[in-house]
Amino acid sequence: MNSRFACLAIAALTLGACTSQPARDPQPISDADLASDVWKVETLNGNTVDNATLTLHFHAPDKVSGKAACNGYMASYHRDGGQFHIQVGGVTMMACPTPLMELEKQFLDTLSDIDQAVLDKDGRLILTGKEGLRVQATR
Repeated sequence: MNSRFACLAIAALTLGACTSQPARDPQPISDADLASDVWKVETLNGNTVDNATLTLHFHAPDKVSGKAACNGYMASYHRDGGQFHIQVGGVTMMACPTPLMELEKQFLDTLSDIDQAVLDKDGRLILTGKEGLRVQATR
């Protein structure tokens, strides 16, 4: 009798351990989450970024800077209720090949249109904006 109970208990525990955790909904991001490291952009508006370096480095209160393919940029960010906005301030002026300059322009334009920032279940930074514009970055 005790061995049956023990077998049932072990089976119940084993099955319980096999259940997966429900997927977490994307979570609003905190300043501490943003400032923890430099974020490297993996995708920009659905396209994989593998021919250039695009980064976001959130630092100091409400400041962000990084590399935008060719040039460095400086910007500020702020929250407005549930919204998140980035305002690009300055960009260095180095010339690069046309494809990189076009990627840089697309990245900076997308940053200017961001209205939401969240962390997905895998810890990726997801910035979304008007018309489905999107930046996905990892640490």
